[in-house]
Amino acid sequence: MTATAADYMWLNERFPDLAEAYCFTLVHNLAPLEVLARPEGRSEAPRTGVEAIVDAAFELLHRSDNTRQLIY
Repeated sequence: MTATAADYMWLNERFPDLAEAYCFTLVHNLAPLEVLARPEGRSEAPRTGVEAIVDAAFELLHRSDNTRQLIY
């Protein structure tokens, strides 16, 4: 069975702020740290809960240096 965008519409319905703040990329056969390493990312303290993740994403939008993006 192949997943389509329609299979993930629940995100827009249940978490509209999160859906506005993020895009999802499906990764196959890579460890999380390897996914971060490819775009020269680094691990930071985890955030818990939808509100904390949305807040972190919007905080980055207001940074003037535009050098960081949030990957979860």
